[in-house]
Amino acid sequence: MAASATIIRTLLLSDALPRDIVIQEIFAKHLYKEYSPLNSCQKHSILRNHFLFKKILMLYYRSSFYSRVPNSADYFLSAMDNDLFLAINDGRYLLDHKSEYFENHPELFKLSMLSVEDEDLPAYVYDVWCMLTHEKKQEVYHFIMLHRNYY
Repeated sequence: MAASATIIRTLLLSDALPRDIVIQEIFAKHLYKEYSPLNSCQKHSILRNHFLFKKILMLYYRSSFYSRVPNSADYFLSAMDNDLFLAINDGRYLLDHKSEYFENHPELFKLSMLSVEDEDLPAYVYDVWCMLTHEKKQEVYHFIMLHRNYY
């Protein structure tokens, strides 16, 4: 398993996001060093997009409507996965509509058609998020926060 998948699995399956992993892996290694392989645009993207993902993730994780137990009917990552694709598809179900974003990103559309086992969902959800453009990440974030504000 890739290092990023291991880190995200730890983040997803923990009771609270471990700040030491976030600080060590993202901040200490890249953002606050004088010399970093990342440019300022990349640093800003990590700061901005990591925390958008984290906020969405924690919305589902902390919800009393969903289970934290993999392979349960109401597993929180399954719900998050479904809602990510709903948001990407302009709030419409894939059977009824294929958004322009999916038309322009066929690899993402193919991913949306996959059936993923619960043990593979942490890496899958994160991979889907990483495939989105910066603008689409913001759209998805706002869509989910607007439509899931009752949690």
